[in-house]
Amino acid sequence: GAWVNHHRAPTNDVRIRRAVQMALDMDEIMEISTDGAYALQPGLQYPGNPYYVKNGEQYYNVKNPKKAAALLKEAGYKGEEFVIITNSSYQSMYKAAQIVSEQLKGIGMKVRVDVFDWATAMNQRRNKEGWNLWFTGQGSGPSVGPFSALKDVVSPQNNQFVADPVLDKLFAELVLGETFDARKETFGKFQERVYEQVLFLKFGDLMRKQASRSNVKGFMPYRIPRLWNVWIE
Repeated sequence: GAWVNHHRAPTNDVRIRRAVQMALDMDEIMEISTDGAYALQPGLQYPGNPYYVKNGEQYYNVKNPKKAAALLKEAGYKGEEFVIITNSSYQSMYKAAQIVSEQLKGIGMKVRVDVFDWATAMNQRRNKEGWNLWFTGQGSGPSVGPFSALKDVVSPQNNQFVADPVLDKLFAELVLGETFDARKETFGKFQERVYEQVLFLKFGDLMRKQASRSNVKGFMPYRIPRLWNVWIE
């Protein structure tokens, strides 16, 4: 996916952010950037996770460029440069940026794609004047969970550079929730706010197949292979 900069024009206007969100065809982005190894679903947690919710799904994969172009016009977009930062180290991110760029040009946006190695891209992320979309991957393994899945949009991290008091309040409620049901309900509101204000653009879920021979014991699949408590019998 990609972080969205709420400080730099034109993505300091929520109408522009929603036009971008509305224009994107996630099937095309994921098909090309992953060679077909992907799944589409709106959750910021994965299906089967206790905190998996679909709040905000009405904003996901809308793929309506005509309506997006109309929203750009309504917002008074006048060809301001839209800067995408991606990297050459992770091919899925690099390819996704190229497709997003073409899709946004298709609704009339003036797009520039800056490509760096991963370390330089990470450094460039700190420059709030330097980009509108910053491409990345977002882990959602069991050790990540709802509390840290998108902590970078909460104060004081604020990858979007502009604090959102509503989101900050929801995150505090999530952390302090006394019951699982209360925390899950809050996480749903948190996820919907992320979509509604377009803090993060989720493209899709990367898939990875893992296998082991029958004499390998203790191996459990994980998003990054884990080899502790694994042995050959």
